Amino acid sequence: MSTTENKEIVKGFMAAIEKVRDTGDASIMDEFLAPDVLLDITGFPPNSRGREAFTQGMFMFINAFPDLKITELSPMIAQGDKVAVRVSWTGTHTGDLMGIPATGKRVNIVDMHIERIANGKIVERIAVTDSMGIMQQIGMVPA
Repeated sequence: MSTTENKEIVKGFMAAIEKVRDTGDASIMDEFLAPDVLLDITGFPPNSRGREAFTQGMFMFINAFPDLKITELSPMIAQGDKVAVRVSWTGTHTGDLMGIPATGKRVNIVDMHIERIANGKIVERIAVTDSMGIMQQIGMVPA
C-alpha cells in the first residue's frame, strides 16, 4: 500500500474511535485493526496484543470521558508501512477512570502515535500518552 493509503487508514481509525464513542459499537474496529494487533500503549501491560485488548482500553477512556474528541495536531508523516501522528484528545472526566471517581474536570492531553500497516490494517500500534498530565488535570496529582 502507498503511504497516502496508509495515512487514510489511520485517519479512518481515529474517526472510528469517535464513532464507537457515539454508538457503543466497537465492531467498526474490525475494519482498521488486525485481530492480533501488537499494542505498545502507555498504561497497557507490556506486549499486549489483540483487537479485544484495544477495545477494552478504548472503552475505559470513553466511559471516563464520554465527550472524548480527537484532533490531529500536526500533519501525519508516513514512511514505508508506518504512519506517525501527533494528536490531542479532550474530554470531561464524568465517569470512573481506573478506580478514580468522576471529577467533572476537563482534560486536554497530547499523544504521539505510530501505526504500522500491513494488508490494509493496523498490525502494530505505539501510543505514548501523557498519563501524568491526565492525573494532574483531574486533580489526582499536584501540577
